[in-house]
Amino acid sequence: MVGKKDGCKVKCINDEILEKLSLKNRNKFVSTNLMSILKPDQLNFLKNTQKFYENFEKENNITHNEDFYEWIPEIGKAGLVSRVTKFGDIDLNFEQYGITTEFLRVLATDFFDPQLAIFN
Repeated sequence: MVGKKDGCKVKCINDEILEKLSLKNRNKFVSTNLMSILKPDQLNFLKNTQKFYENFEKENNITHNEDFYEWIPEIGKAGLVSRVTKFGDIDLNFEQYGITTEFLRVLATDFFDPQLAIFN
């Protein structure tokens, strides 16, 4: 895979393994491992956030070579920029907020795109 136009010079992981490392499979792994310690509403928030990112990746044909700044408005519309506070003063009134919700949001964001998670 030397000299491909997408910027990759060397392919270190074969296709069979890459398929198993898909966002959907990684999300399934983390959800399964956290289901015993999360409350049902927390697990639902995590799964909904994961599903948003899976759909977002598929609908926008994201390869993760793009500049993530253009994704932020759409992610913000989904209420996934910050969940530390309820933001009642600006009428967002998030039902789920706080440090646990924020951790789950960042976890799902990091699985989707680590660079976005650092910024966001």
